[in-house]
Amino acid sequence: MTYLFFDAECANCLHGEGKICSVGYVKTDERFNILRKKDILIDPSAPFLLGNAKNGEGIQLGYPLSRFRYSHTFPFYYEEIKRVFTAPETLCFGFCIHQDIGFLDYTCSRYGLPFFSFEYVDIQKLDKALYGLRDCRGLDTLVESFGLAKFTYHRSDDDALMSMEVLQRLLEENNMTLSQAIQRYPGIHGESLSVARELQEKRRQKEKQRQIRKLSMTLFEGKTLPSLSYYTPFFWGKNVYFKPTCLYAHLDYLLKNRDRFLVRGMHLVENLSKADIVIYDRGDFVGRLREANSKAVFLLFNHFVKKVEK
Repeated sequence: MTYLFFDAECANCLHGEGKICSVGYVKTDERFNILRKKDILIDPSAPFLLGNAKNGEGIQLGYPLSRFRYSHTFPFYYEEIKRVFTAPETLCFGFCIHQDIGFLDYTCSRYGLPFFSFEYVDIQKLDKALYGLRDCRGLDTLVESFGLAKFTYHRSDDDALMSMEVLQRLLEENNMTLSQAIQRYPGIHGESLSVARELQEKRRQKEKQRQIRKLSMTLFEGKTLPSLSYYTPFFWGKNVYFKPTCLYAHLDYLLKNRDRFLVRGMHLVENLSKADIVIYDRGDFVGRLREANSKAVFLLFNHFVKKVEK
């Protein structure tokens, strides 16, 4: 069995889409003897946005940006990367590996290339499971806690090497073999295509919700003006907030009957704290909503419909 520790770095992850600029790996035998260490630098064909928007500080890549720009784009290295990951009797390792699998899957689809299947073990998940942690620890935190040699952070092959060193220490400290760890904590072990499908579905659902939110904000916008003939103090000039699950479930009805809301002078708001009326469905949990806005009137959706259709 060959072990492959890997890491991917991105120029940016705008819209949750990681534009890979390097894939680094360390190949070892089952005793963690290093057989090969390599960093593949890639032109991401995308802007490098590495800073933190809040404080202007961010990660520093392990190479000058010119090194990436003078490299080839991902398709040039695809066959090499695929061959390394899918070699027979190879088990892959990563730290927070779902993230790197997402980067690889997106980059393959970006260039019309098929993503490939490989078995993996997530070292971050193993650390969390071994110590019963509530939150995940970062790779740099574990490197420091184990007193490991300093490496160049965000240089993919060095991050891969750090992951290997951390795995060794985790197993040694817990007097456990890798096979025992996988048997005891099966959630750390998986297959790349399965993860990619899960991530793709999450992206689809997120995009669907984004489109629904965008559409929902047109609910109470239109040419129909409020009419005093439909005046009721309950709705006139009031800000109405729909619990998101309720909004999504009844969006077709709400769009179809938009004029009924407009003539009654109500307004749709996205901010719960600004709401005078909160609409929810039977069975919805609204305890936290009431805590966030105790002054609002809470109304079941079917009661809202009856009031609107009077």
